[in-house]
Amino acid sequence: MVCSPLILKAGQEADCDWLNKQKLIYDDTPHPGANMPSWSGVLDTIGYGHVSQNSLHINSTSA
Repeated sequence: MVCSPLILKAGQEADCDWLNKQKLIYDDTPHPGANMPSWSGVLDTIGYGHVSQNSLHINSTSA
């Protein structure tokens, strides 16, 4: 999970509304034994349960 402050405009704060407008990238690749964070978990932690439909899902497993 990457959330870089470099994508913010100067003086802008990352709040829930700003985050909801971003394209959230989900790594759907299975990671056995790893406790990877999820966007749902991050949004729940900051008190914002709504997840934008503006997202991209990737999975690097072989077909």
